[in-house]
Amino acid sequence: MLAKDEMPYSTVEKEGFNTFVRYAIPLYKIPDRKTIISLIEGKYDVLSNMIKHELSTIKNIALTTDIWTDQLNTKSFLRVTSHFIRGDEYKSIVIGVTAFSNNHTVNYIKDWLLKTVKC
Repeated sequence: MLAKDEMPYSTVEKEGFNTFVRYAIPLYKIPDRKTIISLIEGKYDVLSNMIKHELSTIKNIALTTDIWTDQLNTKSFLRVTSHFIRGDEYKSIVIGVTAFSNNHTVNYIKDWLLKTVKC
């Protein structure tokens, strides 16, 4: 829930969240923030390795990029997505997202894309 809804890890320490969980799942013990971080980082490592392995087995991959600005926070982001066909299934996997600095230069974009695609 925290990762999917982009909630801060500190959510598990908030009174409202704890009240909700105690009501919804009375016997569940909420992990602390450090445990949540460790679990999410572990899951990230596993999924990252699975994606790298899957992409290494694909002969032809198309890449698309997208640059957008979050209007609420006025932050800009760059995303690269891989697209390929495995058997009769079309797949798209986001392989990288980065927040832009104030410098939206072509060299920054090029360097980040090359670093991301080489992973």
